[in-house]
Amino acid sequence: MRFQSVLSACVALLLIVPSAVSVCFPDSERRVLRTDLEPIRLGQGDWNGARVNNLVAKILLEEKLGIPASIIDIGSDDTVVFEMMDRGDLDAYMELWAMEDVLAHYVARGSVQYVGPLGVIGRYGWYIPDYVAELSRSMTQYDAYYFAETVAIFQLPVINSSTTSVSDSTSPLTVAESVEDLLASDTCNPANSSATLQACYDALAILVDQVRELSRLQENNTNLITFWTAPPSWSPIDATIVRNLELPMNVTEIPMLPEDNGDVEAAMVRNMAVAYAARKPFMMQFYVPHPVFSPLSGIGLKRVQLPDYSEDCNAREWPVLNALLSLTACVQCSVVGLVLTLF
Repeated sequence: MRFQSVLSACVALLLIVPSAVSVCFPDSERRVLRTDLEPIRLGQGDWNGARVNNLVAKILLEEKLGIPASIIDIGSDDTVVFEMMDRGDLDAYMELWAMEDVLAHYVARGSVQYVGPLGVIGRYGWYIPDYVAELSRSMTQYDAYYFAETVAIFQLPVINSSTTSVSDSTSPLTVAESVEDLLASDTCNPANSSATLQACYDALAILVDQVRELSRLQENNTNLITFWTAPPSWSPIDATIVRNLELPMNVTEIPMLPEDNGDVEAAMVRNMAVAYAARKPFMMQFYVPHPVFSPLSGIGLKRVQLPDYSEDCNAREWPVLNALLSLTACVQCSVVGLVLTLF
């Protein structure tokens, strides 16, 4: 317990003031740093999780094992990591996100080895502020965003106490209730011995077609929801999801300012915080785990549920049951892991 407390406090202090301490543990708990070894070169991404992982690794390597280590900033482009490892310019990368195909290529080449997970499941998703989600319980379901009334909410300058929820006969709330009613009906209710999965599936398919015919935006309605996504270096798939689901959204790269210094995560949090403080409607890609989801952050986000992931996710083959129930998201989900150069 003391070990974890010392390490956590040291890492937190170093994140705030990098030059605050030169060592974390007392002399009696440290090994002598070896001078006959070249430092292990740790690649570091430009987000806080990567910084924490590298600080922990460096402290443990140097103070507990006596092995020198150096941290090399590589920015936000993970593909650079593999090129550096392949050339022998980098020894380890502590936090890899959603690049299984690239990883497999370099593992097959024999220049990189996947060591294993860090114990964290990283998940990208679509998020809206809580004050938008509170307008209707269906705002956290992707189906709601086919409706002109929903799109109109995102054209408002602010969301205040006078902003009303969507409530006409083809509103997302009514659709959600229709789905719930159908699932509870004799056609779909498992308690009904004559109900069959195929009959329920067919009924749900008909309902989906009816809803989309009744409520999809008119062709002459040019209003779109601005959706903030990450830059190409993060390999986002939001534009693909929007295109496949035919959602009325304009997927745009998160606005960056000079003071962001190219830090994508910082730009995301800054834009989010500014919009949230002004109670502006917004939708963006973000991910868990992240400190912004702490009650202390002052920002409340709600996730928008997308269809279940499937192997056909990028081929516009969306199972009807998944599309309606929206149990999980068709988004990037990765076991955040550690990769090493093979010497």
